Amino acid sequence: MIPLIPSAVRMGQGKIQFIWALHNHQPVGNFEHVVRDCIANAYKPLLETIARYPKVKINLHYSGPLLEFMDRHEPAFIELLAEMIRRGQVEILGSGFYEPVLTAIPIHDARGQVEKMNAWLERRFGKRASGIWPAERVWEPNLPAILAGSGTRYTVLDNSHFLAAGLKQAHLFGYYWTESENKRLALFPASQRLRQLIPFENLDNTFAYFRRIANRGEELALTYADDGAKFGVWPRTHHLVFSEGYLEAFCEKLIENSDWIETQTFSGYMDQNQGRELIYLPTASYPEMMEWSLPYDARISFEAAVRDLKVRHDFDRFEPFLHGGMWKSQLSKYAESNRLHKKMQWLSGKILEMKDHGARAEAQEFLWKSQCNSAYWHGTKGGLYLNHLRHGLWTPLIESEKCWLSTQHLPRVEVTDIDCNGKDEVVAQNNHVSLTIHPAYGGSITECHLLNWNFNLSNTLTRYREPYHNTPGKAGDQGKSGFIENFIGYDWYVRGIFQDHFFAPNTTVEKFSRCNYGEWGDFVNLPFTLKQAQSDNNRIYVEMERDGGLYWNQEKHSLRLIKRIIVEENVIRVIYELINQTTENLSMQFGTEINLTLLVGDATDRYFKFNNRKVLLGNLLSEPDLTGFEIVDEMTGIRQNLTPSDPATFWSFPVETASISEDTLEKQYQGSSITAIWSIELAAGQRATRQLNWEVSPL
Repeated sequence: MIPLIPSAVRMGQGKIQFIWALHNHQPVGNFEHVVRDCIANAYKPLLETIARYPKVKINLHYSGPLLEFMDRHEPAFIELLAEMIRRGQVEILGSGFYEPVLTAIPIHDARGQVEKMNAWLERRFGKRASGIWPAERVWEPNLPAILAGSGTRYTVLDNSHFLAAGLKQAHLFGYYWTESENKRLALFPASQRLRQLIPFENLDNTFAYFRRIANRGEELALTYADDGAKFGVWPRTHHLVFSEGYLEAFCEKLIENSDWIETQTFSGYMDQNQGRELIYLPTASYPEMMEWSLPYDARISFEAAVRDLKVRHDFDRFEPFLHGGMWKSQLSKYAESNRLHKKMQWLSGKILEMKDHGARAEAQEFLWKSQCNSAYWHGTKGGLYLNHLRHGLWTPLIESEKCWLSTQHLPRVEVTDIDCNGKDEVVAQNNHVSLTIHPAYGGSITECHLLNWNFNLSNTLTRYREPYHNTPGKAGDQGKSGFIENFIGYDWYVRGIFQDHFFAPNTTVEKFSRCNYGEWGDFVNLPFTLKQAQSDNNRIYVEMERDGGLYWNQEKHSLRLIKRIIVEENVIRVIYELINQTTENLSMQFGTEINLTLLVGDATDRYFKFNNRKVLLGNLLSEPDLTGFEIVDEMTGIRQNLTPSDPATFWSFPVETASISEDTLEKQYQGSSITAIWSIELAAGQRATRQLNWEVSPL
């Protein structure tokens, strides 16, 4: 690579062009009060403050869900933004409308979302966007080709993206060019040092940094691009930025020093200055995201490697090349994220085949909402771990699915590798429910959509081990891993519906709830053979079997389990046939586990009902000899009845995870585990049958 900056330059009074950009986003499905608080504490006072300094130019990005919300509820904000755009003070950036990671969704959806955003901006502000803000700053080398034809000239990325490609920090000014399939895109490197300085450090330190850059004797463009939440949403920042007057002082200081600092928009700079050279960047995101994307063991090793290298005096030499995984690794790390993503991709292909253009557009709009990135990943807090955000994506995805199903003959069954893991799943749908059944994963149901309510009952979350669980926190034992293991537990299997357990005799619901129990069978997460999958008239029939075993005293005791899932209208039946394949008697505690969610565990309008008793979902319970078990959701208007063929013991416990909130671990309700258990004695060669009927109906 030819150096662009001479090794020795004339030092002295110089000028810089300061390009600053702020990204503002609220995800699909977020609580309205959260959105309103962010507007009141950050977005609104920031815009109003900058508007008082018309000579200070800024680049702003607002995601589509946030723009729509403010257009409905904050029209004065939108009018002020429009005025600032008209007078050239603000350049507005585009993106996919619902803030997807563009390289992680089908290309026709990515282009459609970018066009939807540009059309919205043109209709409301009279201008299309010339640049995009990449969601979570995710870069993949095919992005220029995806954006081809959209009018997009540039994007902005972390300087770590550029350093990982071998560029030097001293060269990260202005913009570079890259291309994919001969489609060109400008790339602005955003300064990491400025993200550390603004708005946290004293302004004198920030402007001293500006002066050091200016004193290089050249007129350089320095880009600061960051999250607008740092200006009022992050803890203690509202007081700092507005009450203590940081933002006003920053704007005033920019104007006072305008003889050598010129604020600029991205397009304004590009119109007046050439790009530096052609480069190619590796797949990347911001450093924290790449670390978060690693599996648990790899992340622990990565953190240890970084700590070891930091003690060296020459750590800076290695840091640019220390990066973790890629954003898409979140999909393989978290099964629940992958289920959502792969169902979205599968449905996107189905929608393309729809002949009715109006119905297809409606289905596509719902689908695009489900592509919002926020609930597809997790770092240390929020994201995938917030069940209301997952629910916020499953709801429009089910709406989209219903639009497509309206064009299909029902019931229907399709055997396909929907999650792209090389193993077929069964997608079974009628007018009431849509199921995804995984023969290769214990023959369990991993998706159960209630179509009449646009509700995914299986929207639970496995209790994953996370590195931040190992760090002592501020709330006593809640910050230690012992809290997780003793009171929450970690799961050894991905949670689903109709998962088949054979419990050791001393197992209790307390032990089961912490995954600290003896599992005698090999059926929960191991493959079944798919024997039949068909639909006729009003009936769906799926049959699977596994020749497995029960294990104790270091011996295998062969057992065949035949599993039939039958769906008729709003009733799902699971019928088990257990066959003793040994020459000895077998005694077993057999249970089928259902993991489902009604979103909250402590609400009084959501409860279990049995023997004229009501128990909230967040409680631990063990009830013997039940002939029926009700699950009631008065909020949504759903009643579920579980009816066993033979009296059964029912266990239930809340499935709770722990993630960081304000530097402290907090529990989050993700769903409830409900298990029907039967004691079964089988003589040599004998078989037994057990059945559980699951009826879903309106209250």
